[in-house]
Amino acid sequence: MPRLPWCTVQRVEPETLVTVMASRLPLKRHRAIPSFLSWTLRIHRQLARDPGFVRYALDEQFGRKTFWTVSAWRSARGTGAFDRAEPHSRAVASIRPHRGKSAFVTWTTRAMRCPSGGMKSASALQSMPKRTRQDGQAAQETTTRNSHVHAVFTRTTKGQHERQTG
Repeated sequence: MPRLPWCTVQRVEPETLVTVMASRLPLKRHRAIPSFLSWTLRIHRQLARDPGFVRYALDEQFGRKTFWTVSAWRSARGTGAFDRAEPHSRAVASIRPHRGKSAFVTWTTRAMRCPSGGMKSASALQSMPKRTRQDGQAAQETTTRNSHVHAVFTRTTKGQHERQTG
């Protein structure tokens, strides 16, 4: 399952605006990897059925117990609906106690400018301006390279929001 290149479910015109979400998901221990990968397979099937989903990629750094994802959606609303749906919502609850500090970045761009996936999502996370989300409020929108960053934040295993450094 690791190093899953772009899997496209819906073809969109290159000029179509899409919402892109990149994540860095470190695990605390290597023994959590099989469970994480099992949930990943279920989520992959969920993605294939989602009408708002465009494409997805996954990469891993097993030695560092870290997974990177990047996905493209027809709208930001689609990402929220997916996040609350099964099996994703159960996967999040199941993996949360085994996850280290995670990072998520969401922005809007043209389909032709989507990151190429895999470890490129690490670059996407590192190159976006750092804005935090605190007390459940959305981060201030920032413009960069013809893309709009909607939120950049990290979550601790306790669900608290912290400023990402680096």
